[in-house]
Amino acid sequence: MRIRSDNRHLARRGAALLATALLTATALTACTKTDSDAETTLESLREAGTVTVAYANEAPYSFDKDGELTG
Repeated sequence: MRIRSDNRHLARRGAALLATALLTATALTACTKTDSDAETTLESLREAGTVTVAYANEAPYSFDKDGELTG
């Protein structure tokens, strides 16, 4: 009787492992980029004509007395 119980446990564990592997593979596949005609980041920035830059407003990234960026 103990052998059957262990076999069920192993079967459930194997099924859970297989399901996890399939979900991981599906998620990774969904994250890949397949559009070969897509613009690069540089091309889209050039087309927009502007770039937004963010920085931390703390030392060493801050402003000096004249309001100029320093750091």
